[in-house]
Amino acid sequence: MKKISTVMALWKEGYFTDAEVIAWADTQILKAEGGFDDSLIELSLKGPTYCENLDSYVFPKTRKFSFLERFAIKLTTLDFTSDESIKQFIDWTSREAMGEDLKVPEVLFGYLLEEESCYDEGNPLNVFNSEIDALKPRCQIVFDEIVSELN
Repeated sequence: MKKISTVMALWKEGYFTDAEVIAWADTQILKAEGGFDDSLIELSLKGPTYCENLDSYVFPKTRKFSFLERFAIKLTTLDFTSDESIKQFIDWTSREAMGEDLKVPEVLFGYLLEEESCYDEGNPLNVFNSEIDALKPRCQIVFDEIVSELN
């Protein structure tokens, strides 16, 4: 059940496509040799879009990732060759970091991006370029831990 919740959460974050979620469910069914949860069949046959709208007593609730986990997923999968992807990441980070714990480096990074965005002469891309490399190693570890839950 936890695996399904995590797969659904990764799908909601855009990490998995519908087809990849269905393929994952199919693989889990084949590996289980008969001892699998009915939710896997539902996911395999109807897909994640249908299943996410089911009541929690029928289908597992989607896992709620913390800000750090969401940040790690987005950073680890970010297309650094796309200016538009980087801009969307900056916008998401500066918006989603608000209200989170400033002791978390990724949250502080979001606040720095937001602060730069507030000034006419500010340039959040400069903050992104100067700070992002320091955040990558920890985010890779967090991301790897999430994905390892699916094995």
